[in-house]
Amino acid sequence: MTARGSGSGNRGSKNQLTDSDRPRRPAPGPRNDQGFTLVELVVVLFLLSLVAGLVLPAAGRGIEAVELRAQVARLSAFLRYGREQAVTKRVAHEIRVDPEAHRLTLSPVGSDSPRAQRQLSSRIRISADPPGAQVVTFSPQGFSSGASFRLQSPGGRAYRVTVDPFTGRVTNSPEPG
Repeated sequence: MTARGSGSGNRGSKNQLTDSDRPRRPAPGPRNDQGFTLVELVVVLFLLSLVAGLVLPAAGRGIEAVELRAQVARLSAFLRYGREQAVTKRVAHEIRVDPEAHRLTLSPVGSDSPRAQRQLSSRIRISADPPGAQVVTFSPQGFSSGASFRLQSPGGRAYRVTVDPFTGRVTNSPEPG
């Protein structure tokens, strides 16, 4: 038997490396800390572009429909305002619709000075039915000359805004198609 600290074990020797001093070798097998391969990145980018190609046109149509409805609401509200002004001021008022300038103008009948103006989007096409009827007159009793306007978006969606001649009531509805 050998005495402690001596012998072939040489545990206390300064030349011998311990487990903490030895360089670590990577574990055999695939390494997960390398990131993604170029092929994986290309596949993901392709899938993202494919999804964007399908979703973005549908979103564009939705935005176009929202813009059209907003312009229909704007025209309808201005027509209602014109009727309200005629009744409350007890003076006939007219609203001129200028399809080329996309402008609505409210003024007392016979006056050259406008009381109010509104601008509609230049992307929306406005047409009167019949074509020459671009002026709506509201009487102090609430009656109107009657009118019908068609607003159409670039994508083909359309709404009709109608002013009833007997009540002056303004309504709007989508057109089929």
